[in-house]
Amino acid sequence: MQAATTDCVNSDVSGGRWTPNSLATLVYVVVNLRINYCNTVLAGAPRTVTNKLQRVLNAAARVITDTWKFDRGLGQILHDELHWLEVPDRVFFKLAVTVHRCLNSRATPYLSDYCFRPPVSTLGSSVFLVGHFILVIVFI
Repeated sequence: MQAATTDCVNSDVSGGRWTPNSLATLVYVVVNLRINYCNTVLAGAPRTVTNKLQRVLNAAARVITDTWKFDRGLGQILHDELHWLEVPDRVFFKLAVTVHRCLNSRATPYLSDYCFRPPVSTLGSSVFLVGHFILVIVFI
């Protein structure tokens, strides 16, 4: 299946059916769907685990931007041109969005049952209990 898809994409690129912009969109969709799938289980994971996914993200960024592996400034390209977050930041963002949905009754009940606002709050921040984790959001 993967070889057939690769051959199909290669023939379409050489045949002129794919523009660089549409090929970049295809790479973005495929890679980001896989990286974002169930990535909240990586909350609190060591860097050795998230670095593997970060390498995949970097490879996709190099394909899209046509840069080499050892070119400098890939992190800057990820943030400024592609507007992508690094893997640990993606995990935290997705977890924060999930907590926000739970607290505002926009999540499914099986998630909302595990996320609640405790009565005590520190000055300038909010503490949320998410399963066995404590999530502290500081307001600036």
